[in-house]
Amino acid sequence: MDFREFTNRLALGELSNLAVVDSEDKSEIREDGRASIMFHLNRGLVNLFTKFMLLEKEALIRVSAGTTNYFLRKEFAATNPSVVPVKYIMDTEATPFKEDVLKITEVFNSVGVALPIDQEDEPYSLYLPEYDCIQIPNTNDGQFYSVVYQAKHETITGVDSTQEIHVPLIFEEALQYYVAGKIFSNMNGKENTAKGVEHMMQYLSICQEVEQKDSARTATVGLNRKLNIRGFE
Repeated sequence: MDFREFTNRLALGELSNLAVVDSEDKSEIREDGRASIMFHLNRGLVNLFTKFMLLEKEALIRVSAGTTNYFLRKEFAATNPSVVPVKYIMDTEATPFKEDVLKITEVFNSVGVALPIDQEDEPYSLYLPEYDCIQIPNTNDGQFYSVVYQAKHETITGVDSTQEIHVPLIFEEALQYYVAGKIFSNMNGKENTAKGVEHMMQYLSICQEVEQKDSARTATVGLNRKLNIRGFE
């Protein structure tokens, strides 16, 4: 499903009675209404990808002497044109780091061994002082680590976009309810407020059903438990 198809579904469904729908083509949202839908859609995607592990990615970092805190931010990526003292995220032009971290979940050393996290009684424990930061107290210069993280969906941009929305099928309808709920909730009148609450309850109901049935599936990108570091050494 792409963004235009998503807006078409809203025009024919949850938002069909609103002025935001084109007066001549009832399957289209007016251009001046698409920006609001895009804004709420991106918020809904962050909400879903935070609630559920829908996308898992990996970042390869190379540590350096004198540095203990490593932030998963694009200015520290090798392919980023920013000027910083050390670039330690070893990405490539083909697969650039996108700064899409929601939560760091695991860290592996160069031979694929999972390392303890936030365990003070473990001498080789790593720490997570921030959601996108790894603290490595004991390491050798030049060592590589694989950081596995829960990632967010790519931001949808452009009101005429045909950008794909990559979510499991069951969440497509959930996103329609989320966006419709936000649209109605921002309109004046008790009836609109009530309609907004109704749509949000439907969104939450779908999420609860997925949690109970454990029917969400995680997409993985570039995961390699035993690191292939050739080309970075």
